[in-house]
Amino acid sequence: MDNMIKQSINCSSKFRVVGDITNLMLATINNKEETKGKILILDDEEIIHLSLKRLFEDSDYLIDSAYTGQEALVKAKNNYDLIISDIRMQGLSGIDVLHELKKRQTNTEVIMLTGYASLDTATDAINSGAFGYFMKPIDDIVGFKAKVDEAINKSHIKQENDLIFNIIKSGKIEILNDSNILPINTSAFEENSTILNPFLQILQEGVLILNSNNNIIFSNIAFAENISISYKSILDKNILDFFSGDSLLKAQEFLSHIKSNQIVSGCELEINTNYNNSNFISVSGIPIIKSNTYEGAVLVINYTGEMKTLKSKLGLLSKLFEESIYDMMFVLNENGDISLCNTLARSTFGYSFIEMTRMNINHLLRAPHNEVWSNIIETLKKESSWRGECRAFSKQGVILPLDLTAQVVHNEANNHKFILCHMKILSKTN
Repeated sequence: MDNMIKQSINCSSKFRVVGDITNLMLATINNKEETKGKILILDDEEIIHLSLKRLFEDSDYLIDSAYTGQEALVKAKNNYDLIISDIRMQGLSGIDVLHELKKRQTNTEVIMLTGYASLDTATDAINSGAFGYFMKPIDDIVGFKAKVDEAINKSHIKQENDLIFNIIKSGKIEILNDSNILPINTSAFEENSTILNPFLQILQEGVLILNSNNNIIFSNIAFAENISISYKSILDKNILDFFSGDSLLKAQEFLSHIKSNQIVSGCELEINTNYNNSNFISVSGIPIIKSNTYEGAVLVINYTGEMKTLKSKLGLLSKLFEESIYDMMFVLNENGDISLCNTLARSTFGYSFIEMTRMNINHLLRAPHNEVWSNIIETLKKESSWRGECRAFSKQGVILPLDLTAQVVHNEANNHKFILCHMKILSKTN
């Protein structure tokens, strides 16, 4: 669909092309399809196809099947909303299919299934952009079906927003003004709207314009994408509706400073997204003052969070990570600070969760001059993983000889990296 739009925009007859794109977009956004979504099941075992089809037999999803990676890539040209794929198959693996789909820049989401969970496959799935990661057989049916619904909804939102984005890039926004699709009050731009609007839309940062009541009169695509909301539904929403708890109080204080004619930068907040998720942002704002009267604000939103935002990605690893009875698991930032660790790690080293997450990995390794961690970091700058033997110390001073593996995982949400570290005890000596 993206290629079709790009080819249309490059066509010589601009008026006809924009009309075609507009009709396509309006049909996509306003007309309800007969099915809620299209799912392609990719697995080389017939029993998996039968089980998943039975699982969704009461839904309105259109279910199709592929038994090899090659077949799935051919069928993927039919614009499925979701592919549920096994990881291990003969020929192209599920990860191979996922890589190719990302190269094509499709809006198809992918949920990975595996009967052979490992840190390698989990991190590879995350790095490659998998939307979900589940063990076979699927124990949490309710959670799995909810993840499928979420993936399809996200795919629909991305398709819709991509179409609107291409309309904006075409420079024919006025065609859509009467359709109430765009959350834009063009009076906010006055005579510069034809220049400013396309410019603001291509920014990766979220850009909002609020009126004096904190209602949104303009949003760019980036804001909608990062909070997983349909772009056309943003107009006139109150910005405070996206916050709760302590972040709501901080957001109210932030806006009160702007209303008092202050420029505020770098306010750290947690913003609510769809499906009860959240994203961590840094928001800056300037007041709009006309004739000494406050008429609203312009907000610029950067999506941050580092280790905080990573918790959503670690949800993909929850079963493998927290319930592992074989490996001690850690999530570290690039300095070696411990952000998360599983039950086995805490019980082995004898620390509580709070104690463990307040220390650096070097406290456990106790290597002189941080030489072990320095060696790991230097290796991870060149390669994606490090493995070796070292020793660590429990809270009681017990020496623990370890087989330690560290792997880099890239957080696409904010371009930060974190390190997954797992340890196995070789033997215990006092």
